Amino acid sequence: MLIKRDAKVQASADAPYLGADLARILLNKDRQPELACTEAWTKALLREPSFGQDESLGPQARFERTYRWLDIIRERINEELAIGPDEIVRDPRRLVCVTGLLSILDGAAWAVANIHYLLALRTVLEAADRSPAVKAVADEMLKGRTVGCFVLGELSTGTNAIAIETEARYEPQTREFVLNTPTAGSLKWMPNSWFQRERKVAVLFARLVTKGEDEGVFPFLVPLDSPGVEARWIGVEPTVNLDNSCTWLRDVRIPKDYLLVDSEIELTDEGEFRCTEPSRRRRLLRSIDRLSFARLSGSLTCITAAQAVVFLAVNGAREKRVFSPGSPGVSARDCSNFYLPLVDAVATMYALRLRYNSIVNGCSPKPSEEREQFMAREASILKAFVSLSTFEVIGICRQRTGSHGMFGANRILENLIGNHAIFTAEGESDVLLLKVGSDLVRGIDYKPPARARPGARSRLLSWLCRRELAVRRSLRVRMFLAQRRRPLTEVWKENTDELMRLGRIHAERLVAESLESAAREAQAKGGEAGGILHLLSQIYTSGLVLRDGAWFGGRPWASRRVLRGLARARLASAQALAPRLDELVEAFEIDNAIMRAPIGESKPLSELSKLLDGGIPKGHSVMQSYHESRHWGMRRCPATETGSEAVSVTPEGD
Repeated sequence: MLIKRDAKVQASADAPYLGADLARILLNKDRQPELACTEAWTKALLREPSFGQDESLGPQARFERTYRWLDIIRERINEELAIGPDEIVRDPRRLVCVTGLLSILDGAAWAVANIHYLLALRTVLEAADRSPAVKAVADEMLKGRTVGCFVLGELSTGTNAIAIETEARYEPQTREFVLNTPTAGSLKWMPNSWFQRERKVAVLFARLVTKGEDEGVFPFLVPLDSPGVEARWIGVEPTVNLDNSCTWLRDVRIPKDYLLVDSEIELTDEGEFRCTEPSRRRRLLRSIDRLSFARLSGSLTCITAAQAVVFLAVNGAREKRVFSPGSPGVSARDCSNFYLPLVDAVATMYALRLRYNSIVNGCSPKPSEEREQFMAREASILKAFVSLSTFEVIGICRQRTGSHGMFGANRILENLIGNHAIFTAEGESDVLLLKVGSDLVRGIDYKPPARARPGARSRLLSWLCRRELAVRRSLRVRMFLAQRRRPLTEVWKENTDELMRLGRIHAERLVAESLESAAREAQAKGGEAGGILHLLSQIYTSGLVLRDGAWFGGRPWASRRVLRGLARARLASAQALAPRLDELVEAFEIDNAIMRAPIGESKPLSELSKLLDGGIPKGHSVMQSYHESRHWGMRRCPATETGSEAVSVTPEGD
C-alpha cells in the first residue's frame, strides 16, 4: 500500500519552520526555560569529542571509560551549571535533565550518574546537617573525589526492600553499628559497586537492630573500602558497561552517625530508639521517598533513548528499498507497510514526553509533604508505563532497521537492553502498576476524570475515561463481594492481573490527556504545529482504543462498525503525517553528532560506499573503520593498570 502524498500536509515555502515549533512545545521551552537550557547544555556536552565511542574495548576498559565520563560530567556540572547542595536536595529537576539524557551516550553513564546524584548524594546531603562526619563525606562526593552507590536489593528479595535480611546491630559500648549479610540470599546484588577507580561509599539499606529489637529497614553510609566489605564482579551484561557486583558484609563497623535518618527518628547513644511512626513499612517508605526523582530520571532516560532509536530508524530508511506488490522494490518512505509503524512510534514518543512535561510542570520547586506525595504517585505511574511503552517502540524500530539494528555501533540493541534494565531499576515496573491499581481501587489519592463540558474533550479521550471508571467500579464491586467469603490476601492475589490492568488503563488515560491538552493549546495559538499535534493525538489515542477493542467493541457507543471506521481514520491520519516524519523527529533535537552511529548519517549507504572504496585496514571491522573515519573513535594508548588490555584515554582530534 503506497502512501498518498497529501498536499495539505506539505510545508509551504513561507510557513514557519515546523520542527522548531514542535521542539518548543515538546521540550517545554516556554514553561520551563531553565530546564530546556539545561537539556540543550547536556546535548551540547555529549557532542564533544571526549565522549567518542570505541566498540573494540573490553569490559574493564569500558568501566574505566564510564567513570572517566562521569568525572568530566561532574566537573562540568560544578563549573558551568553550578548545581549546589541546596538545589540537589530541594529541587533536583536540573539534575534529572542531565542524568536522564545520558542514556543517549551510554546506559552505564546514566546509571552511574543517576545513582551518584539522585540516590546516594541526595540521601547523604539530607543527613549532612546533623553530623560533621556525614558532611565530610558529602563534600568529597560533591568535589568528585568519591563516587556514591545505592545498595538496596538483595539476591533473594530483589528490590522488595521490606524483606531485606542484612542487619545493622547497634553496640552502645562502642557507639558503632556492626553490619552483616547473614545468608546467601541476603548478598547485595547491585550495580557500580565493584570497580574501584575512585573511592566509593554506599547508601546501604539494612535492618536496624538495637537492644534485641528489629526497628525496620533504614539507610546507612558504608565506605566500600571498609574492612569486612567484599565485592565480586558478577560478569558482563550485553552492551551495558556497568560494574555490577555481588557484595557481602562480614562484621563491618561504621560509626553511629552513619545512620541516615531524618530529625523525627532518634537513636540515643545508649541504644534507645525513638520514632513517632509506629509502622515499620511507613518508616521505610519515608526513607526511600527520594526515589521519586530517580524514577523521573529513569522515565526521561527511557523516553530519550527511544527518541534516539526512532531518529536512527527514520534516518536509516532514507536509502532503503523494500518489497512492494507489482514492483521490484520501492523506497521505504513510500511503502506504508514499512513506514506507518514508525508514525505510531513517533506519536507514542510525543505523548510520553508531553506527560513527562506535565509532571515536571506540576512539581513545586519547594519541598513539601504535598510535593513528595505528588512525585511519589506520578513518577511511579510514569516510570512503569514509560518503560513498557518505549520497549515496544524500540522493538518496532529495531525491526525496521533490519540487520543494521543488530550491530553494536548502531546503538539500537544497547538502548533496548538499557530499557530492559529500567524495568526493575528503582522499583519493578509491574509491581508499581500493581500498587497504582491497588490505590485506585481503595481510592487513595485518586481523582476520577472530571465531567467535561461539550467539546472540551475529544470523543476518544472520553472513551478512555469511561473505560477507566467502568473497570475500576467493576473491580471494586467484585473484590468487595469476594472479601465477604474469602480471606483478604487471597482476594487480592486472585485479582493481581486486573489490578495491574487498571493501573495501566489509568496511565494510558493520563498520557493521552497530556498529548490532547498540548494539541489544543497549540491550536489555540495558531500555526501548523497545532494541527500536527492533533493528528498525533488522534493516532495515539485511537491506537489505545483499538488495542482494547475486545472491551470497547461490547459497548453500545463503540460498536464493531464504529471501531472499523476508527481504524480507517487512524490509517488516514498516519498517511498524512508520513511525509513529515523528518520534521517530527527533528523536534527531538537528537542528531548523529550525539549518536555517532553509521545508520544515523544523512545518507548511510553512500557513506558506507565511500568507506569501502577507500579500503578497510587489515584487522579492522567495517564499523570500527567507520568510527575512525568520522573522528568518533578514541586513540589507543599502551596497557594501563587495568591489565594487558589497552584503554582509551584521549579523544581523537578533528
